[in-house]
Amino acid sequence: GTIPRFIYRLTNLQVIDFGANTFTGTISSSISELTNLRVLKLKDNRLRSPITNEFAKLTNLEIVNLANNVQLSGSFDRVFSGLDKIQDLILDSCQFYGELNETMFAKMK
Repeated sequence: GTIPRFIYRLTNLQVIDFGANTFTGTISSSISELTNLRVLKLKDNRLRSPITNEFAKLTNLEIVNLANNVQLSGSFDRVFSGLDKIQDLILDSCQFYGELNETMFAKMK
């Protein structure tokens, strides 16, 4: 199945760990409503592209693991630019593109 739509209305949610659930479909642009989200783990699913610019509104994200979603893609600079609190970013076996550069993560500590 897909990621349940009601999840995107839980605006106080801080952690989503839906790893290895064989979810299909896309990550809705409604994810941008989850402004308190600190941890997003969607590894080992069957999610597909694209991840939209709305993802960049999740400015409290510290941990992102989207690994092993082989059809998931997006532009590094559009999706992850401005996510200054990222501590762990795991994207192996995905199809992200573009250049990773120091300025994208300049505010990271």
